Amino acid sequence: MAPAAIAAPQGNTVTLTTTPKRLKVSSTSSRKDSKLLDDHAVIVGIDTYPGLSPLGGPCEDARLIREWLVDPTCGDIPVGNVKVLLTSDYHPPGPTNVNDVHPVEDEVNDLFRPLVTQGLMNGRIGRRLFIYLAGHGFSDPSDMASAALFAANAEMVFAPHIAGTAYANWFRRNGVFDEIVLIMDCCRTVNPMQSIRPPPLPNTNQPSQAAKVRTFYAFGTSWGAVARERPINGSIRGIFTTALLESLSSARPNKNGRVTGQIVKNYVHNIIDRVADGTEISPPEIQVDSNGDIALVERPQAPQFTANFTLVPHSGDETLLVTDGTGNVQHISCDNARESLPLSPGLYKVLVQGTDRSKLFEMVNEDVDITL
Repeated sequence: MAPAAIAAPQGNTVTLTTTPKRLKVSSTSSRKDSKLLDDHAVIVGIDTYPGLSPLGGPCEDARLIREWLVDPTCGDIPVGNVKVLLTSDYHPPGPTNVNDVHPVEDEVNDLFRPLVTQGLMNGRIGRRLFIYLAGHGFSDPSDMASAALFAANAEMVFAPHIAGTAYANWFRRNGVFDEIVLIMDCCRTVNPMQSIRPPPLPNTNQPSQAAKVRTFYAFGTSWGAVARERPINGSIRGIFTTALLESLSSARPNKNGRVTGQIVKNYVHNIIDRVADGTEISPPEIQVDSNGDIALVERPQAPQFTANFTLVPHSGDETLLVTDGTGNVQHISCDNARESLPLSPGLYKVLVQGTDRSKLFEMVNEDVDITL
């Protein structure tokens, strides 16, 4: 991730106390009656990079992702199943020397180690593994599907890192979880001095189980490009993570009450320019499993209200195209000068097909009238 491209190394020295502060959580958040007791999450946010350039958003973004995951109305994962490692966990002041900074590569690997061990011993662990990694990153020059997160002690030449895609793919290959969700909000520039080094994982696989695993992989930018952050509501935030969280909270579910990966993908692409607010970005890359789309969250559909469209002039041959925030389009043949359509709350665009007659409108909690 970058407010601009990755900067050159920096220097100086300061001592860091390496005892992390524990996150304070409510004991009521871990519920024995949760439907998702076997869901797990690994969250890493790194914004202190003495050997590269500092960032402002990853720790705050990771904190908000964690909040969403443990919220009973959202991710609904038991608190004990969510492992979090942030540079802000460690005692300030922030270090200015790569020898004093955390988390390093081994500390992040330690978050995955229990899941790897349990998977090897017992096979399937649970329904879903959610991996979120934010900070500086890069891609392998020979693998356009790859992404890795730089450890906090990375430098331009010596760059320890965590191969996020390699971890996700190992859990997938071994059928340890039914679903793998990988979110990486970091740059995916090609580093001419580095190739992605695989993590220390056993060389195992279970092809028959791997074929059944559903996936949702989302990257803050495309291969070879940078991810960006900017000030949002008083704090520095990753543009992609902000758009992702909005989609998870606001995207309209399908008729079964499921906010699927495809719905989230469409929603993110529709709002990312608004969230960027003029910041130059490359589009995020979101990979949805065509064989079995994941329901990232379930919630009832919002009550619908009526949009009344009046055509002036009206010939009887018009067709209205009504597009919602997820990119879905409804077609209305306008036999009458006034046509109505029930819609859920949200932002919409209506267009008279084949003309430049269009309007943006918002459904809130009442019927609306639109003249075209």
